[in-house]
Amino acid sequence: MGTAPDTILTAWLYQVTRRTAIDVIRSEARRQLREQIATEMNAMNATTNDWTHIEPLLDEAMHALDETTAPPSCCVTSRTNPSAKSAQLSAHPTTPRKNA
Repeated sequence: MGTAPDTILTAWLYQVTRRTAIDVIRSEARRQLREQIATEMNAMNATTNDWTHIEPLLDEAMHALDETTAPPSCCVTSRTNPSAKSAQLSAHPTTPRKNA
């Protein structure tokens, strides 16, 4: 794209530089927002490895509780035993579950 013969080069260069800088700033802001959302989503989705590290500690703590302070067994077994959870919800054990 050419410039008109009477175009002042410094004004044209200023406008092109300004528009380019605005585009770079906008694209960087969008990239940072996407990265922040992805980081938050990864933090919210605990992996199975996370659970396997925590499970023994929770089991030990649950066994240390007496009957008056322990939660009902249906709440405890549903996490480690999918068939107990499905029975509690009257669903078939092979029915896909929604992760909340």
